[in-house]
Parts: sequence; structure tokens; C-alpha cells
Amino acid sequence: MPAECPTACVCAAHARVEQKHRRFERPEVKQGTIKKLTDRGFGFIEGERGDIFFHSSSLKDIEFEQLREGQRVEYNEGRGPKGPSAQDVRVVS
Repeated sequence: MPAECPTACVCAAHARVEQKHRRFERPEVKQGTIKKLTDRGFGFIEGERGDIFFHSSSLKDIEFEQLREGQRVEYNEGRGPKGPSAQDVRVVS
């Protein structure tokens, strides 16, 4: 980075460094409610930006059979093969 850049610089060198660091930031944890569960091991969460798909393999610290519609959960939003999906789904106490 150029030594003469101020702290709030927007030069290309600073932009590259910022972009590099953003890749390693923890994803934003979102909250929602279990809207629908299927007998095939997946369901939908009613989230802040609409419904989002989740698969039983994305659950943390709980089995799919223990989930109930209406339960509050938190999750990270990721990309699945068909679009956005919830990952690291955990029940909120």
C-alpha cells in the first residue's frame, strides 16, 4: 500500500486488501422460524428476507426428528445447488 494514503483511502491498493480480508470474515448469523418440515429430511425457514431452504445435513447440535414447526433458529446463509440455503442451523433457546 502506498505510504502516503490516509486511513480512509479508497485507492486500488487498499481496495484489494479490504476485499482479501472480507473473504475471511465470519458470515452474519441470521434468525428465523421453522416454517415447514418434510418427511424427506429438509424444510424451510421463514427468515428475515423470505423463506430459505435447509437440509438435515446442515443442522448443528440437533437431529432433524427433534425439530418442530414454529421453533426459532439461527443460521448462516449460503448457496446450495438450486439457490440460497441455510447452513449451520441451530435452535435458539
